[in-house]
Amino acid sequence: MTTSMQAFKPGWFQRTLSLSVFTFSAVAVTLLLIEIVVRTVPFYPDRFVVYDSLTGWRHIPNFSGTYLFTPCLGEYRQSITINSQGLRDIEHAYDRTANEVYRILLLGDSLAAGFEVPFDATSFHQASVLLNEGSSTPVEIINAGHHGYSTVQSLAYYLAEGRRYQPDLVLLLFEPSNDVLDNNYMLRTGGSTYLPYVTLDDQGTLVFHEGDPTQPDPFAAVVNPLHDAIYSFSHLYRLIYDRAAMRMARPIALSPEQAAQELERTPRITAALIDELRAEVEGDGREFGVIVAPQNWQRLNADLAAWQVVTSILDDKDIPYRYPQQEFDSAAASQDLFFTCDRYHWTPAGHALMGTVITEFVTSVRASQL
Repeated sequence: MTTSMQAFKPGWFQRTLSLSVFTFSAVAVTLLLIEIVVRTVPFYPDRFVVYDSLTGWRHIPNFSGTYLFTPCLGEYRQSITINSQGLRDIEHAYDRTANEVYRILLLGDSLAAGFEVPFDATSFHQASVLLNEGSSTPVEIINAGHHGYSTVQSLAYYLAEGRRYQPDLVLLLFEPSNDVLDNNYMLRTGGSTYLPYVTLDDQGTLVFHEGDPTQPDPFAAVVNPLHDAIYSFSHLYRLIYDRAAMRMARPIALSPEQAAQELERTPRITAALIDELRAEVEGDGREFGVIVAPQNWQRLNADLAAWQVVTSILDDKDIPYRYPQQEFDSAAASQDLFFTCDRYHWTPAGHALMGTVITEFVTSVRASQL
């Protein structure tokens, strides 16, 4: 009996070990092949930004990669190039070598950046082409749009970098559906100080605070070191994890009472930010204006409450602005201006229409200066 068991166990163990090694190797090779496909096609976007305590994040200078929206794979995929100054644009010198050039600095979030469409289809590029047609003075638009930027970050960018371009006009592209709430760090991050933020003192004066990189990133999932290591290496893992995380319920950072209090304060914060940006721009001897991005009625729970807050602020402060909701609503009857799955960003047709809006607004600002 002992001899029989001794003869059985080694054979069984060897077969089990061989099968395990074969299975593990097959799974590893399959995952590696899928990883290669995910990177080659690609199915996961490159990372275009790095942390910055002053602006929250900034584009990596001289970086090229592929951008896509993970929840809507296949809706758009663009090759994006970042210039040496960290902008999704051609090169622009800080110094104005020719005073006869009319220079515009465009601030804003992903709508201004326009990663979803080819460069030639972006609103700022098309506006530049239109403004230069038949113009005796060359017009230059510098695109400083960054994904996810709030007005806090646009202000910080202008103070640190944007004013170096010495623009004649600073144009803020404001998207009310998220910019209003994002300007209040309590609502955006639950009070995290990892990103730059602003507060109002007892006199209602705006106080800017740099981000603290020693604090946890409020947008990064807290899992474990193994997850972090795999997530850093594998695009396949990122794709699977991120798509699953988007379907997970996020914990509420504030109590209903706290949220209500912060919502009440948010319009005052936004008003102070716009006022501060306008004051800084005009203090530099430049013109300031705002383009209010239109609502897409195909979004869930679409309404104009935030838009009414913003336009009221602009009216009260007598700030020049354009709000092309009617133009977009009219054009939407015959063409798709927003991506169907994304529902937030403009298609090439939407960018073309916004390019016309920017052109008309800039033309009116320039005419008022004569």
